[in-house]
Amino acid sequence: TVTYTHFVVALGHIHATSRATGETRRDDTVRVVDLVLTPATGAPLMIFEDVPTGRYDDVGYETPIATASATRDDSVPQPVFDELVAGGCTYLVEGVITNPTGTSTPPGGTTMPAPSIAFRFCIPAPTVFGPCSTPDGIEGVVVTSGTTTNASLTFHGDHPWFDSFPSGEEI
Repeated sequence: TVTYTHFVVALGHIHATSRATGETRRDDTVRVVDLVLTPATGAPLMIFEDVPTGRYDDVGYETPIATASATRDDSVPQPVFDELVAGGCTYLVEGVITNPTGTSTPPGGTTMPAPSIAFRFCIPAPTVFGPCSTPDGIEGVVVTSGTTTNASLTFHGDHPWFDSFPSGEEI
């Protein structure tokens, strides 16, 4: 079991483009947020006003290296933000791994019980995501006249633990 104390991520360069019309909305602000402290219902990262109706089938974003010019969300304490920037990282993840039967063997040492191990990683992993789609494979988002359209970004807390992706999943 992994329990996160912090799951801080730098994200930005959010864009939505209609391939049919060429209409584009883009926000290049990089925001640093702690997903542990983000409400389960989500939190708005950016808002595009007066968007023409239609399908925006090329939607994407980036998780860049955090810099001092990034916007720090209130969910991220200033010292954590400073550590992320100083480390040249995209993610700062902190927590505890728990396994009641877990063990640890230090290099050259003796195996001993270790039912929990604390961790704190500053991870440089700049990534471009897109074109994004819904869970059922529909590309992008449809904007309907006279309404507010929400689009969600999903982060998977298990991905920093991968040592590779299944063949074919890397795209």
